[in-house]
Amino acid sequence: MNQGQCKAQVVFGSDSTVFLLGHTTQVEELSDTVIQFILDQVSVEGQVILPFPELVQLLPELLQLHKFDYSGVTLHPLTSSSGPRVALEGPANKVTDVRNRLGPLLDSLVQRRVTIDLPGAGRYFESPSGRDSILSVAQSKKCLMRLEEQPHASRQNSGFGKYSLQDGLQVLVCEGDITKQYTDVLVNAANEDLDHHGGVAAALSKAGGPEVQKESKALVKRTGKIKTGDVVVTTGGNLKCKKLLHAVGPIGGKCDTQRIRKTCKKILKQCENKGYHSVAFPAVNTGLLPEHWDPMQEEVFKKVELQPNSPEYQDVAQGFFKTAKYNISKIERVQNLYLWHSYSVCRQRILTKNGEAELGEKFLYHGTSAESCNCIERDRFDRSFAGAHAAMYGKGVYFAVDANYSASRYSPADPSGLKRLYVARVLTGRYTVGTSSMKATPPRGSDPTDCFDSLVNNQQQPSMFVIFHDDQAYPEYLITFS
Repeated sequence: MNQGQCKAQVVFGSDSTVFLLGHTTQVEELSDTVIQFILDQVSVEGQVILPFPELVQLLPELLQLHKFDYSGVTLHPLTSSSGPRVALEGPANKVTDVRNRLGPLLDSLVQRRVTIDLPGAGRYFESPSGRDSILSVAQSKKCLMRLEEQPHASRQNSGFGKYSLQDGLQVLVCEGDITKQYTDVLVNAANEDLDHHGGVAAALSKAGGPEVQKESKALVKRTGKIKTGDVVVTTGGNLKCKKLLHAVGPIGGKCDTQRIRKTCKKILKQCENKGYHSVAFPAVNTGLLPEHWDPMQEEVFKKVELQPNSPEYQDVAQGFFKTAKYNISKIERVQNLYLWHSYSVCRQRILTKNGEAELGEKFLYHGTSAESCNCIERDRFDRSFAGAHAAMYGKGVYFAVDANYSASRYSPADPSGLKRLYVARVLTGRYTVGTSSMKATPPRGSDPTDCFDSLVNNQQQPSMFVIFHDDQAYPEYLITFS
């Protein structure tokens, strides 16, 4: 301590006493230095009030997420009647510093609960893909996300049972094979073309025999496509029923509860008018799988090549040919159970936040290489590839309105000359013009948690959309062309 300008001598006594010898000014300066040194080394404890009880256990994880340095200070979670707190233990100077910096961070925190009421959502979030989705959102938004199972008392009864209503009516809820039900009427969850190629429709059509599909096609040819919410009747063929009622429900993961309820009433009214005494419903529009998918059995992933003469193929090809002048080799439908659940959950979140008018669900195009297809179809569109071609409007995943833009610029040919492009279902939501430096969508206003859902190249007439949440897009179809 005799170095520099401080001319004083330190003498240590036998009883831990320290004597400072020298001129008055130097001794006073050294005394202040020694006292401050001692205070800084003494372990002290300070307490900080936490805004939410969950932070008692999750505070270290939150601080790590925000790269908050609290080295040298130990955190001790406390629970008491006065509310959640955390004790800071360490040298006085470090405890004071951490407490001063921690206060503003805690004051800026908000907490929200989002209810996800979709079939299979719990199972999805427990899967590796679901956990990755949660981690991705948490890291991009610097927030903590925790799953809480809904209490049993607040759940709807999903078990089997028999319920007696007025006038002797009975409702039986059960699990089984609807194609083997003995009943006056069976209900089919159909599409507008009555093309029974997937899901329950395919099972009923197969069990009923060719007469079911033949009569359905004749009906559509005679009356035109069946409107959503309408109910039509055909023969049951070989099914153990008198008639088969085809109910056209919402497609593409939409959950229009009011329309489904009205459709069910139409079915019951028809049964009453025709004098039928029993009717069996499948689980109509539960959102588990799209109606136009082929049966998945126990599979979680499946690719289905579309037939060129099918309405589905023609619709996809027509959209492609509007701007792209290429020869299509094949069109495949991508059926990924986990990715669809993930997309459905994201759709419900944006729908709840924005409302139907600003959901912005669009079919857009994404060019890619043959090597990337497996990753996209089995895992999702990956933001880590952003910038591989261009990132003028943000470092996210890009989708084009025109097929030709993606086909000509971002669909490299393989050695055989074939190119690949996805028709993706994208939730664009509320959007704003992006810049090359953006790694996430900016807040819409003063609330930092209320952000835009996507970025665009032009606010009035966007031809390019950029998303930052992988679950906002689903690879619906893969077009292989040359």
